[in-house]
Amino acid sequence: KLFVISALFAAIASVSSAQVSIGISGTGISMDATGSETTSTETRTETLEAIYGSVFVEFDTGMGFSLGIDVLPYTIDGENVTNVRGSGNTGTAVAVDSGTNRVSVDIENHLTLYGLKNLNDDVYVKFGISEADVLTDEHMGATSTSYPDATMNGMHLSLGTAFDTGAGVTVRAEAGYSEYDDVSVTGTGGDGTANTVSAKDLSGPTVKISLVKAF
Repeated sequence: KLFVISALFAAIASVSSAQVSIGISGTGISMDATGSETTSTETRTETLEAIYGSVFVEFDTGMGFSLGIDVLPYTIDGENVTNVRGSGNTGTAVAVDSGTNRVSVDIENHLTLYGLKNLNDDVYVKFGISEADVLTDEHMGATSTSYPDATMNGMHLSLGTAFDTGAGVTVRAEAGYSEYDDVSVTGTGGDGTANTVSAKDLSGPTVKISLVKAF
């Protein structure tokens, strides 16, 4: 990440006519996701909806094209999930493991590098690539398994319009689509076959509102 950011700043620094802008954004996203694991045939599909804020720095090259860096300056906390495993004879099956499993997944260090191309004075198209850390926090009372953290990569495409308020601030509105690569983590330290948990089909529409100040 540091290498890419340094290269981007170096490229911009060579353009003498570059204009710097900073801004804040609010983004709403709706994604369909499917979760599964290898030690069972269970799968679950959910629609994940969230609203989050970000800050960005953008460089206008003066040639109708801008480059920017968008950062979420905080951690997105996931919900805690609890699964109580029984012991002894439960009907026709005997439970091997017993205890309480608690798991949560957080996302932090979400960074997006993007390019913005003006189609005319009011309309633009934007393309970006992103990377984020996926942090697993688990207490596996039933199996003593631990899961590593992972990296999530994404691609983003949107069409937007900009409105100059006349007060030194520009308002932008965007509609787009985001797609993230599949994420898988494999547990270690358990008492049986290693389990791999996967999240797939992380994609869906996005809307974004931004306030931009140019210098």
